[in-house]
Amino acid sequence: MSTQLPPQAAAKSPHVRRVRDRLAAVPTTIESRTLRFAGYRTRAVLREGSGPTVLCLHGWSDSADAYRPLMQALSRTDAKLVALDFPGHGEGPRLAPRPQRVLPQMTAFALAAIDHYAAHAPLILLGHSLGGRTALAAAVQRQRQVAAVLALAPAPLRLRLWLRAVAAERWLIPRAARLLGLLPDAWARRRYLQGHRRTFFAPDMVDPQVFADFARYCDARRMAQYTAGLHRIGGELGESLELRALTMPVDLVWGRNDTLVPPAAARAYRAQIPHARYVELDNCGHNPAQEQTAWLAARLRELLASLQSS
Repeated sequence: MSTQLPPQAAAKSPHVRRVRDRLAAVPTTIESRTLRFAGYRTRAVLREGSGPTVLCLHGWSDSADAYRPLMQALSRTDAKLVALDFPGHGEGPRLAPRPQRVLPQMTAFALAAIDHYAAHAPLILLGHSLGGRTALAAAVQRQRQVAAVLALAPAPLRLRLWLRAVAAERWLIPRAARLLGLLPDAWARRRYLQGHRRTFFAPDMVDPQVFADFARYCDARRMAQYTAGLHRIGGELGESLELRALTMPVDLVWGRNDTLVPPAAARAYRAQIPHARYVELDNCGHNPAQEQTAWLAARLRELLASLQSS
């Protein structure tokens, strides 16, 4: 049977005072900072904290700004929240050109970030789309340093047949990507933003600042780079990840209305990670961190609480 302290007694309780004081000391300022680790120079969007670290990896053609709504929703936790610009995105390091592959570069970047942050506090790895796939790939190699993984609609392990054919094309698409770089920036930004909005279930219900942040790094040159890079990635997605080796808690989270990476893509992940917790979110497209921010924040609070009580 539970008991409840009277209000005056509760106010004098040492435990209540400690919790109250800790929450009062929780920083709420979200800032941008340039960081260097393991040879990488990148931009971090972060909120300092004294608790565990939540390391956030964004999706293709996005930036660390994608996690600002989630950081605001977690303002009353003492977790350290860090989102990084991936190579080739935002203000992150440049991607190495062909013949170097793209996905190993992303994984190496994530591994360096894990090594940096897990040395100071328990670490939860959160990734979306390409960032979700990268988070899972990195977690395989950092079993002891990653306490849990949340993968939001991770990029598929297997492409559909027609997409494999597009990825195998070696002449038309690379040249078309270069031509995109010659277009007016305003036109390119508008078209890319329109495409991004279509990945949301109800874009008009999303904070307009989300789209303003996305558009900041979408000029014609970037559009050409994203197109060429995505074409390179298409030929790499079929490579095995050996995810059966994962032992930490894993959440696979999909929007039920995701048309970019439909929930059917989760089957291959669930087959490889049978202990994973699978969740489909209603009224959500490809962007759970912005479309179902409250749900994701609540799930992170659960994981943070379990880390702090263990």
